[in-house]
Amino acid sequence: MITTSPSIGIIGGKGKMGQWFARFFKDLGLEVLISDLDTALTPIDLVREAEVTVVSVPMEAFNKVVGEIGPHIPKGHFLTDLCSLKERQVQYMWEHTNGCEFCGTHPLFGPFEDSIEG
Repeated sequence: MITTSPSIGIIGGKGKMGQWFARFFKDLGLEVLISDLDTALTPIDLVREAEVTVVSVPMEAFNKVVGEIGPHIPKGHFLTDLCSLKERQVQYMWEHTNGCEFCGTHPLFGPFEDSIEG
């Protein structure tokens, strides 16, 4: 049983969807860590510190990012992405992570929505 709230790391957390999810998780009272092109926190440092990582990067950067962080993700960590395509991304997560849990997701809304409620 989880007795504490997990920390959420968002790679690409300064992009539109990354910002949306950062706000969403912060509003739930969760600790949110951000890694982006201009942050001091690197993607590798982020996966070492967070318990859940959301990859919110352009599709053309996905393989590079997951390939970089994959060997550093601890067992028991949860990894997810926000890419619009799934088959190749999920296969890549399967091949480039070391026993972490992962799930490919695609939000059915854009970053300009106020909430996930319909």
